[in-house]
Amino acid sequence: MRVLALDSSARRRLVVAIAGEGGALLAGRVAGDAALDTALPALLGELLRPAPDAVVAVTGPGSYTGVRAGMAAALGVAQALAVPLHGAGTLQVVAFAAPEGVDEVLAVADAGRGGVHLARHRRERGGWTPLEPARRASAATLRLPEGAVAVTLDDPPPLATAVRGDPLRALAAAAWQALSTPPLASSGLRAEYADAGGSEPILRV
Repeated sequence: MRVLALDSSARRRLVVAIAGEGGALLAGRVAGDAALDTALPALLGELLRPAPDAVVAVTGPGSYTGVRAGMAAALGVAQALAVPLHGAGTLQVVAFAAPEGVDEVLAVADAGRGGVHLARHRRERGGWTPLEPARRASAATLRLPEGAVAVTLDDPPPLATAVRGDPLRALAAAAWQALSTPPLASSGLRAEYADAGGSEPILRV
């Protein structure tokens, strides 16, 4: 089983991974500060052989342009290969950066303009389950509860106390968990927004 996973939700990072059984990382590439229109086709071209059995796209919250481009590319690959397309939330991917032995984390992602996206997640049956909807907060004024473990995939971390994980391994593990959810219906995809300002999309069906 090979799963192609694509995360273009970050503002300065593009991640494409091939996940195997159990979420093992079989191959992957990370591009930083690269133009999506050139980096995305190049990374996909490197990793599409042999062909995947499923595709997973990260659905946000995150960069509006990035999420749209990533979903369009993932949908195109899935339709061309006649394989299912699944979705994984940005912060659910981040949660897989948690250190061993930690069963609850605050997943944090850079939201730009001094903000962060965050949501608490709990480890359950080998995966991660969100305990609350994603929300946006100011990184400068955010105060974590005592004992809270914050994790991120951003470099530098948007919070000084956040533990930074490996984007490739986190994406591969999250992609495997995403296979347990129903495939996305391509005809019903639309953008919803994680903040009142309407600038951070989450793709829904």
